[in-house]
Amino acid sequence: MTLIGQQAPPPGGYQIGIFEGHIATMARDLAAMQASGDRRAVFQLTYLTFSREVLVGVRADRFEDPAWAIDMCCRFVEVYLEQKGRWERRDPTQCGAWRHAFSMSESGRASVLEAMLLGMNAHINYDLAFVTLGACRYAGDLAQLERTSVLRGSQAGVPVVRYRDFLRINAIAWESLPLIQDTVLAAFHPVFYLGNKLAQRLTMAMGERILLQAREASWFQTALLLHARDDRERAAVERLIDAHATTIAGLVEVLSLRPVRSWRAVQGWRTRGAAIDAATTEVILAMAARDPAIAELAMRQLAEGGASLVPTVRAWTEAGQITEAAALAAQVATQAPAREVTSLAHWLRGRDARREQVLEQLVHRRGPTLALDRRWPVARVRRRWRRREALDRAALTSASLPTEAPLRSALEHDLHTVQAWRRALGDHQPMRAAAVGTGRALVDRLTRHDDRWVRLVAHHHGADAGHLPPIDSHMTSLIDRVLFLKETQAFLEVDPAVLVHVAERVREESLPAGTRLVAQGAPADGIRFLMEGEVEVRQDRAAGQAVVARLTRPAAIGELSTLNATAATADVVAVTPVRTLLLPGEVLLELLTQHPRLAIGLLRTLSERLIATTRRLEEGTPTGVR
Repeated sequence: MTLIGQQAPPPGGYQIGIFEGHIATMARDLAAMQASGDRRAVFQLTYLTFSREVLVGVRADRFEDPAWAIDMCCRFVEVYLEQKGRWERRDPTQCGAWRHAFSMSESGRASVLEAMLLGMNAHINYDLAFVTLGACRYAGDLAQLERTSVLRGSQAGVPVVRYRDFLRINAIAWESLPLIQDTVLAAFHPVFYLGNKLAQRLTMAMGERILLQAREASWFQTALLLHARDDRERAAVERLIDAHATTIAGLVEVLSLRPVRSWRAVQGWRTRGAAIDAATTEVILAMAARDPAIAELAMRQLAEGGASLVPTVRAWTEAGQITEAAALAAQVATQAPAREVTSLAHWLRGRDARREQVLEQLVHRRGPTLALDRRWPVARVRRRWRRREALDRAALTSASLPTEAPLRSALEHDLHTVQAWRRALGDHQPMRAAAVGTGRALVDRLTRHDDRWVRLVAHHHGADAGHLPPIDSHMTSLIDRVLFLKETQAFLEVDPAVLVHVAERVREESLPAGTRLVAQGAPADGIRFLMEGEVEVRQDRAAGQAVVARLTRPAAIGELSTLNATAATADVVAVTPVRTLLLPGEVLLELLTQHPRLAIGLLRTLSERLIATTRRLEEGTPTGVR
C-alpha cells in the first residue's frame, strides 16, 4: 500500500532552501485564500506561523540532527499540500480527519477556533506519524529494527536522537502558541483576540495539554508503523490512526456553542470505536503478541480508540494467557470508553479460577484507583488475599518446615508481598494463621498455593519428605535456576515468582575452554549468566590484546551490548569449561514489558560494572577479578 509522507527526497536530500520555498508557497496560497474568503485559511495561517518558528529553530541549531529535522519539516509541508489537493479533487481515499476539517471550514460551519483545532488535529493526529516514519525510513533507521534493543524499545525502535529532536519540535510548538493564537485570532476574529489576551494563561494551559498529548500519541502511532512488517499490518495501523483522528475531529464540535452539535460531539466520543472493525483489532493484537516492544502500546491505542476488546480478554483468559489478558484488561479499565469498562467489570464478576487470577492481576496493576470504583468486584480480591496471608502464616508457624528450607523463604516473601498489596488497597484487617494441619496435609495445601514459586518448592519439599512422588528433572532444574538467578546482581530484588518465568526462558549451555562467548565488534546474542567456570574479558589495544577482567559465578556477560543492540567492546573467552544461562535479547525485552522490576536489577548490574571499571582505571591496574 502507498502511505502518505513516504516520498523519496530530491537528489541531494531535503535542504533548508526547500523548506523556505515551501513556506513561501504557503504564504502565497494564504493570500489567495483570504482574498476569496476561503475559511481553510484559518489553519493555513496557523501552520504557516508554526513553520516559520520551526525555521528559526533550525537556523539556531536547536536540533541534534539538523538534516533529519529539515527532512521532517519539508515532508510535513508536502503532506499538508497533498491533503489539500486530495480534498480539492474530492479523493474518496482521503482520511476522515482531513475530510471533516476541510468540509467544516469550506462550508463555513466551523468557528475560527474550531477550524484551527480541526486542522491541527488532522495534521498532528494523522499526518505526523506517517511523516516521522518517512523521515526515519530515509535516514536508514528502519534497518536497525532487525536487532532487538531493550533500551531503544521504549523509543519506538529508532535511535534515541530521533525522539529528542521530536521533543524539540514539541518545545517549539509550545513556545509558538502565544504567537499562533495572536496571529490567527487577530486576522480572523478580533473579539476572540481581545478575549484571548485577557485569558491567555488559561488558553496556553489548554493548548499545551492538547498539543503535547497529540504529539505523544503521534509518536506512539509512529512506533506501530515502524514495527508493521507488511502491507496488511500497515493498513491496519493506518485505519487505527484514521479512526482516532476522526473521533477527535468530532469531539472538537463541542466548541461550536450550539447545544445539539455539542451534545452529538460528546455522545460520539462516548461511543467511539465504531470505525475500528474486528479485522483491524485482530491484526494490531497479533502485532502486540509478536513484538513485546509495542505490546502495551498497541493495546493502549486500541483501548483509547474504543475497539471492542473484552471478547479478546475473555478468549485469552479461557486459553490460560492470564498475564496477557490482565495487561489488556488494564488498558481497557483506564483508557477505553465507559461502555467497554462496564462490559469488562460485568464479565469479571463471574466466578471461575482463571477469571479470579485476571482480576487479581488487574487490581495489582491498577491499585487503589481501581478499588475506589464500585463497578469492580475488588472485595473478592481482598478476601482471596486474606486467605492467602492466613495460609502463609500457618505454614511459617508450623514445626514441620525446616528452618532454612527454600519453602520457608518463599512463604516469607509471599507473605510480605500480600501484606503490601492489602495495604495498598486500604485493607488493614489483622489476619491469624489458618487451621490447615501440619506435615503432609500442610504440604498438600501448599502445592495448591496461589504463588507459583511456593507451589514449586512445596512439591520439591514434599518429594524430599516422602509425602509426594519424586519430581521430574525439569522441575528440579527450574528450581535450581531460580535459586541461581536470585544470587545475581541483576535479579537480587526480583520476586521469585517472576524469576520462574525467567528461568523458563533462559537456555542452559555447557561450553569448552577457549570458546568465545562474546566477540568484540559484534552484538551479543543475549545476556549470559556464568554458573560455573571462569572467563576472561579481552580487549584489542595498540600493543595487542589485553586481559581487562576475569569473571566467575554469578557474573553477567554481554549485558550492555544486549540492552542497546550495540557492538560489544571486548571479547569474552572461556579459560575453563563453563556452564552458562543465556537470556536472549528478545526474551529479555518481553520479560521487561511484563515485569518492570527486572529493569532495576539490570541497572544495578550496569552501575556495578561501571564502578568496578572506574576503580581499575583509577588504580591503573589492567586486570581484575570478579
